[in-house]
Amino acid sequence: LAYNNFAKVSEATRLDRHTLEVLRETDQVAANVLDIQSQVRGFLLTGEERFMTPDIDEEALLHKNINNALALTADNPVQQARVRKIDTLVSAWLKDTIRPMIDKRRALGTAPGAADQIIRIPEFMAGFSTVSEVRGIIADVAAEENRLLAGRSAEAADLQKSMSMVLVAGGAICILLAVAIAV
Repeated sequence: LAYNNFAKVSEATRLDRHTLEVLRETDQVAANVLDIQSQVRGFLLTGEERFMTPDIDEEALLHKNINNALALTADNPVQQARVRKIDTLVSAWLKDTIRPMIDKRRALGTAPGAADQIIRIPEFMAGFSTVSEVRGIIADVAAEENRLLAGRSAEAADLQKSMSMVLVAGGAICILLAVAIAV
């Protein structure tokens, strides 16, 4: 009984760790999106390439984190669908919003009022709604993972209580048997 309970506690702990890994990856996806958004905004406002941080490929990091989240959620179809939706939204956002804005800003160069022209293009406002939608889906992923974590934590606490009872009862039986043998 103790061995079975210990195995169940170990499995619950493994699943908790798995949940925390999913949360970490989705948080990283959110951070990647914010990094890209921040860099692009800096570039759009100033036209200075230094804001684009060419030494770090944020898009590659973003796709890496999305792929990690997909791998981690392979056992949960609902979460998998959410992460795939994030992937679709982010890919479209990069292709249809971010890259065209960067190209338009580069074409404007250092012309006076270039930043004002950029903020008036439709892609600029469209990017906000996409990022908000991505954040909402990430919040849904986190809520589900936190729900799973809470359930597993309650189950682990019950298993620990059960383990304590088995060990106490087993110890008492051993003492009674030892007394009976001694008598």
